[in-house]
Amino acid sequence: MVDIAKTGCKTWEFKAEAEIKVVRTSQTGEAVAAVTAHGHLIFLDKEGRLVWRAELGANAVDMALSSDGELMAVATADNKVHLFDKFGKLHWKLGLKATVTSISMSSTGTLIALGALNSSAYLVDKNGKVHWTFKAGGPVRAVALSAKGTYMAIGGDDHTIHYLDSRGALRWKYTTQGRIQFLRVDANGDYVLGASDDKRIYFFDRHGNIVWNPRNPEHCRYLDMSGDARGIIVGTGGEALMFGKEGGLLRRWSGEGQVTAVAMARNAEYGIVGTTAQKSYFLSKNGDLIWEFEAPGEVTSVGLSASGDFVVAGTKEKLVLFFDNNKFFEDYIMEAKRKLIDYKRSGVNILEAEVLLQRAELELNRKEYSSAINYALGAEKVATRIREKTRPEVSILAVIYDSLTLNQPTKVNTIIMNTGSIHAKEVRLEFQGPFEVQGERRFLDLKMNMFFETAFVMVPRQAGAVQFKVIMAFIDPDDKEFVAESLQTLTVDPANKVKFAKSQAILQVGNIAKLVKKVQAAKTGKPPVEAKLGPSSTTLQPRPGPAPPKPAVSAVIRCPGCGKPVQTEWTGCPFCLTKLR
Repeated sequence: MVDIAKTGCKTWEFKAEAEIKVVRTSQTGEAVAAVTAHGHLIFLDKEGRLVWRAELGANAVDMALSSDGELMAVATADNKVHLFDKFGKLHWKLGLKATVTSISMSSTGTLIALGALNSSAYLVDKNGKVHWTFKAGGPVRAVALSAKGTYMAIGGDDHTIHYLDSRGALRWKYTTQGRIQFLRVDANGDYVLGASDDKRIYFFDRHGNIVWNPRNPEHCRYLDMSGDARGIIVGTGGEALMFGKEGGLLRRWSGEGQVTAVAMARNAEYGIVGTTAQKSYFLSKNGDLIWEFEAPGEVTSVGLSASGDFVVAGTKEKLVLFFDNNKFFEDYIMEAKRKLIDYKRSGVNILEAEVLLQRAELELNRKEYSSAINYALGAEKVATRIREKTRPEVSILAVIYDSLTLNQPTKVNTIIMNTGSIHAKEVRLEFQGPFEVQGERRFLDLKMNMFFETAFVMVPRQAGAVQFKVIMAFIDPDDKEFVAESLQTLTVDPANKVKFAKSQAILQVGNIAKLVKKVQAAKTGKPPVEAKLGPSSTTLQPRPGPAPPKPAVSAVIRCPGCGKPVQTEWTGCPFCLTKLR
């Protein structure tokens, strides 16, 4: 995928009483919880309606929301932890000896991990019971639980990452060169991701072995990891770094401002980044920018549903923003579809692109958004490449039945066709030479493969072999003008007007073989073709379709000029243009 950089599809925003400290969404996007710096807990539905609001009594520090949106735990600066359900009921309030700095919750909210400034970490159940306390060597800054609460990672000012099981038993520990600020554990507890003030990112397996630990130019500000650890996003300075499980840096991406918040979708397909420049950036798992959005105020917190189809963001300007990626991707596919329709209407054969777009729509229905975008991008690219190779071409075949005689008018029967690969418009003809030419020379539209018949009257003013120039100008659907010139040599009889046994071609420009084939097909029963004329035209008419079949079967004869079979009611042979009657 390449950067798309369109505007995100914001479906609603909610104005709170104060700066948004933390915002979270359930894995389905059906519920949104936000807590303000001044201690207001807000619960919103998917349409942005306020379901309930709670006063916490102190400034908020951190919040966690269960995957199903049923429970939320909030830590406040007065050393309290509150547990609410989705109906706004306060289940319990737990008082500790120090301020809680970090909260992590199992997917169902059954277990809650707490880290506090008194160098302690706690495991609490949904009934408010403290199962055990772990004492670290300094204030705890980060805690992280696996999805079922089976494993827990703890880190803080003692520079050490501790890995424990659900009973509080220490499985392993690792000491870095700086304090631990951020931790994540994957759903099964197989991997631990941590950031230290030594400017390194640490990625461990469940046994405490370092899988990789790259050093960065700046401190890690924020990080997150998908449920299976396949997708990792790290915010450092003004950059977002995208890693795979194997440790390869997939993308070093930078936007405007310093990174203030990041989140990774549980399915590892997407990430969201917030910055001090009031920007939210939605990225693919490889770090390609899909959309961006600018809202008043620095972005303070971001969240994603499991599949990345819904995004939430909180700002210093008291706003909660909600983005619907289902609609974004649908709109993107529809925009690509409109482009292809425009190309098709202009006459471009885009069958290959249409097949890719169909695949995009199928992937969209399956909610495989990255794949859908890739197919849509491919469809646009293929259609554009085909379009760049197409151009209109005006071909002309003109015949006479009487010789050109000096100062005598001669009727010139003419077929004009667009034998190119795209529609033409504003077709203009200009004739230069010692002739007077009468007849319509400006035509509005000439679609691809369409032709019409007309006639000009030519009065030669010079005898002998005379040069005659035809200049054709026309415009393609993108308003690009084309000009073609053809120099013909015509023989003018100085005195006697001669009648020919069959028609004589005096002007052949362009793809005559295609022109004759099209005329023949139209005369043998294919749908009629049409051409729009300029407003002043009196002689040029749309090519009429074949007459309705008569009860009697038409007789078939041989053309005296070329010997090919023709029908008796035809006035001329479409193969060699010999006049039949």
